[in-house]
Amino acid sequence: MKQRLIRYFLLLAALLILFFQFGMKFNSMDTVVKLTSDNLLFPENINRFLAKLKNADSGVCIIHIGDSHIQMGHFSGEVKQMLQERFGGKGSGLFFPSALCGGYGPGNMRLSSEGIWSCDKISNPELVVPLGLTAMGIGTSDTSASMSFTLRDRKESISSMQILHNPIAGNYQIQVAGATISTIPFSEHSALTTITFGQSVETAVVQYLRMANAEDSLLVYGISVNRETGGGIDYHSYGVSGGQFKYFAQNARLLIEQLAEFKPDLMIISLGTNDSYVRSIEKAAYKKMVLDFVQQMKACSPKTDFMFTTALDTRYRNEKPASLETVNSSILEVARETDCTVWDFYTVMGGDNSMQVWKKNNLFNKDQMHLNTDGYQLQGQLLTLALARAYDAKYTGGSWSEVIQQQVSKQIRR
Repeated sequence: MKQRLIRYFLLLAALLILFFQFGMKFNSMDTVVKLTSDNLLFPENINRFLAKLKNADSGVCIIHIGDSHIQMGHFSGEVKQMLQERFGGKGSGLFFPSALCGGYGPGNMRLSSEGIWSCDKISNPELVVPLGLTAMGIGTSDTSASMSFTLRDRKESISSMQILHNPIAGNYQIQVAGATISTIPFSEHSALTTITFGQSVETAVVQYLRMANAEDSLLVYGISVNRETGGGIDYHSYGVSGGQFKYFAQNARLLIEQLAEFKPDLMIISLGTNDSYVRSIEKAAYKKMVLDFVQQMKACSPKTDFMFTTALDTRYRNEKPASLETVNSSILEVARETDCTVWDFYTVMGGDNSMQVWKKNNLFNKDQMHLNTDGYQLQGQLLTLALARAYDAKYTGGSWSEVIQQQVSKQIRR
């Protein structure tokens, strides 16, 4: 009897060990993330951009648009940081101050405002103000209003700023203590104000003063802090919560004129997650909309290379996105037909149901729609790895991508 109990105990222990090992394997990221598939599709379509990277001292401009996954700043911020570490450059690039509109702000900055401000975004069905690349706007008609910016890292300070806004001549005056200010209109609806401080400051307070005979309001589209444009990576990131392709295509009326001014070397488009939850998507009409949108952008900025990222595997109220396959297949087809590149994050993260493993590894928020900070940073590292592999295949034979792959492998096997 005693020997039988011992045998039962040993058998139970062996089963528990097998169950534990299987559970660990199931929950392990390195069994789900497809590192071998972490390559760009149609990489030849960003050859001009890769050539600019090789000569980054002359400056490389990247614009990254998308939905709330981009607005949070962690995904695009990780890509920006890794590219700037490799090729130089610094600063935030132009971003929308979403924190002043109840949204997500840059993680390295505290923002506040005084006066009466109103916010709008391209997903608003009653939108009346013209919006552009940043997909959002914050405006005021107040006689005196201000915005305040403070970097969270006390070792850093603010030496310069830029503000993208509507033309303000005769309507508003911008004042900043201890700074030189220059405003240059570049189109009918857009102007860029550059603020240069004589001495770097911990906090920058930008005052907007309405002039006596003003007829129009002030509308701010974007802000940059410590942006360097002379060399290295100049990375702009614009995301809007609830963003869909149709909102950018139909409601961002100033997108084309602003894109024509900035003329980025690479335009990254990270849309589709919200589209994937629209049940009534008709494939042909949806694909045509995306196709027309891309063709308009390519026509206004013909030397820009374009890259799509596919929509990730998510859940909304525990429901799978009904149109995910339609959205991602449309993105792939449009990219092929318009000579764009694709980073297929859906496949790289593991495909269908892979979000459950990312969630079990504490890389998703509780809403199951958004990654958390660690998850977005891993996503950014994976995109940078795909870029590095394309770059090394063309120029350096593996040195940059090998370093990043070691970093990513360590992350997913932690």
